[in-house]
Amino acid sequence: MHVSEHLLLQLTRVIQSKRASTFFISGPPGSGKSTLLANLAFGLPEHIGYGQSFGPYQLDNLAPIQLASQICADLLSSGYINSSPPENVLQNMALFWDWVVKNGFIPAKTTFFILVDLPNGAADSVDALGQLFSSVRHIEGSYRGDPRLFFLLAGYWVDSTLREHYLSINTSFPYTDGVNHERWFGISLEAIKAICDRYNPESQDAYLASVVHELSGGNPAVAIDILERADIPWTLGQLLSATQKAAQDGPASIRFVELLKKMPEKSIHALTSMLLQRRIRVPLQLPTYLEHLVMCSVTECKKVGQQYYAYFRSWYFELVTRLHAKEIGINARQISNIDFQELSPSLLSLNEAAYRLIYEIENLARNFVAVMLSQSKTNSEHILRGKLQRYNQQLGTYEDAYDRARRWQQKKISNGVTGYSDSLLVYLSTRELASLIDEIAPPTEGTTWKMVAETIREVANIRDAVMHNQLIDEQALLILDNSKQLIYDALSKTG
Repeated sequence: MHVSEHLLLQLTRVIQSKRASTFFISGPPGSGKSTLLANLAFGLPEHIGYGQSFGPYQLDNLAPIQLASQICADLLSSGYINSSPPENVLQNMALFWDWVVKNGFIPAKTTFFILVDLPNGAADSVDALGQLFSSVRHIEGSYRGDPRLFFLLAGYWVDSTLREHYLSINTSFPYTDGVNHERWFGISLEAIKAICDRYNPESQDAYLASVVHELSGGNPAVAIDILERADIPWTLGQLLSATQKAAQDGPASIRFVELLKKMPEKSIHALTSMLLQRRIRVPLQLPTYLEHLVMCSVTECKKVGQQYYAYFRSWYFELVTRLHAKEIGINARQISNIDFQELSPSLLSLNEAAYRLIYEIENLARNFVAVMLSQSKTNSEHILRGKLQRYNQQLGTYEDAYDRARRWQQKKISNGVTGYSDSLLVYLSTRELASLIDEIAPPTEGTTWKMVAETIREVANIRDAVMHNQLIDEQALLILDNSKQLIYDALSKTG
């Protein structure tokens, strides 16, 4: 997993700001935080300069003494200290580091990077979590020695719940968003592609990795659950089926269901509303019950106009909610009338790739036809005049391609849709474009032009599916890619 420059710069600013500093990363289970910490353990010393990483430490509990004991053991084995401090010193993080500075053998200008991977149940122990965070942050106020200290703690917790705890004990909150705290919801498309290559190194279909990224919401644990249930060679159908199986009984789904079962009642009502409405309006400042859903990765928020809406992060998370509705606490009667078979997965990857190919093919063909018609024109009339003559039963008269294109252009304008192209060819349908190519094909090149026309008709069928939000498969993409190559080749030999 590549560590982004943005995160490295953010960490660098925090590290260089004082002699002891702390950074917090919160995110849902399975989102790749452990891998991120492992990469940072190697990357930080290289990026910052002279120093050493300790950890990532996997804590069984949140007691500061456990973390101090693990650090102490590593300092001993590394030769920075030659004995252990008394137990009462280990119980206080600030006292422990004061002892290390006084009794250790640490070169000047050294930085210790201490990385901590919090246990899965950390969010359930807000009091203990708060004590650990405060014990680490307390060092910042008093520490002035060498080495420079940097603590990086990552795990799953909900900000608002932790904030309520700190308010209840009248203690300052340990972090500030964007300064020494970041949320980590998943990994990049490139990182998901690397996981896909591990499971299926022979796959040449890069777009299927995009599908996995979209289905999983970028959560690597979810992506792995899906890939372990998908037969090779992968197809869209297999990935969708594997996603349903993963949502039903995959290890990641079990963890997410356990989290959802602990959610406040209002959070469950919000999930029910999302199953019914697909999108629910939310305030800019998320209430606690919605923050629970966002932080566990089941939902995310998006701004539309001046309003924010919450929706399922991916098809997988919607399936987890639907398939485990009763366990989670959703009232079955409220969703019993929904025919879920009629709901389409929220997948854009394949259709976006298809639309880009369709646009390129159509644009190429329309511009080519415009040039061919212009070169063969013998009068001052528009190039579409006299082409594709047809009887319009509604109007009771014959009209040509020019008449139809002008009619569609005027209809568009009267409907308030403006554009920046004066071309009338763009108002012919894809199938009309194919018929026009058939009609104007020169006798000497009729076979080539006919092949182009037939290819465009085939493209039109896929175009209809894409425009109607139908999930196409990889075969349709292959047809489009082959069509593009064929048209490029054919048109380069024509004219």
